[in-house]
Amino acid sequence: MGQRRMVTLELQECPSCGVPFGLTADYTERRRQDHETFYCPNGHTLSYSQESREEKLKRQLEQTSNQLARTQTSLETSRRSKAAIKGQLTKTKRRVANGVCPCCNRTFANLGAHMHGRHPEYGEES
Repeated sequence: MGQRRMVTLELQECPSCGVPFGLTADYTERRRQDHETFYCPNGHTLSYSQESREEKLKRQLEQTSNQLARTQTSLETSRRSKAAIKGQLTKTKRRVANGVCPCCNRTFANLGAHMHGRHPEYGEES
């Protein structure tokens, strides 16, 4: 005869018919992880449909990673936009410093007087 092996069963109860039955801890854990169906002795289909702790943490990590990626993309877009705006502002300041009117693109020796007299609204806060 072969060697006897001790098997420990965890008591379960079918939610449909109430019959008690036993499952090994290993089998129960596998069904909790893979959510596959199993049957009570009377043939009722059972499964552990709740998300396991590991699955919940994995989902939360994935959501956080996705949110971080979106935030990084948004930040990079903002940085590029800021750089482009800064470049345009620098270009405009240089043109004004060289006497070119930003409104009509004409060159004036005394641009300050021109801007104040012809374009008083330029540079005012809205």
